[in-house]
Amino acid sequence: FPVTIRDRMVLLENALEEERALLEAYLKRAFDGENFPAIESFKFANNATLEFTFSPIQRQEGKVEEVVVVLKDISHSKSLEKLMKYYEGNFKEVFNNSPDAIYVEDYQGNILAVNPMACKMQNMEMDELLGKNILQITPKGFENQVAEDFQKMVSGEIDTLESYTWRKGSNPSYNFLKYRDWE
Repeated sequence: FPVTIRDRMVLLENALEEERALLEAYLKRAFDGENFPAIESFKFANNATLEFTFSPIQRQEGKVEEVVVVLKDISHSKSLEKLMKYYEGNFKEVFNNSPDAIYVEDYQGNILAVNPMACKMQNMEMDELLGKNILQITPKGFENQVAEDFQKMVSGEIDTLESYTWRKGSNPSYNFLKYRDWE
């Protein structure tokens, strides 16, 4: 919508008080002839979060009399972003404090993440486990079966795997693994 010098005050009045100075600075730049997208998003009294693009319209003698302001309501995106951060924090807390050992592997069996209980179960530090392939913590003689069963889990043919892992400095330990594809 076009914003005239007169409309400028209405736009500013609807912005939250803490946003007004920055919005005023953007409007000034636009009325000075600069064409640009606003890097910031602004929160308004109606709880909408809007992203702006300012395009000055120059009339006679290059003087800017109006600025076209394109608004994009990003309220929903901002709400989802906030919700994602909340759940990400909760997931990390559950992951790190789980009484069960949790391993996150890629489709080739490379360990991407582990929780503290997995480290304890393997008697290894986290940096020792990360990047290893599950076959590197599988006892001798079980590698072929684990590799075959792991591929069956990845393909969806099975969703559980009973196996052994090699605990550093100890004997093999029995494990029951539940597989879930998070994609």
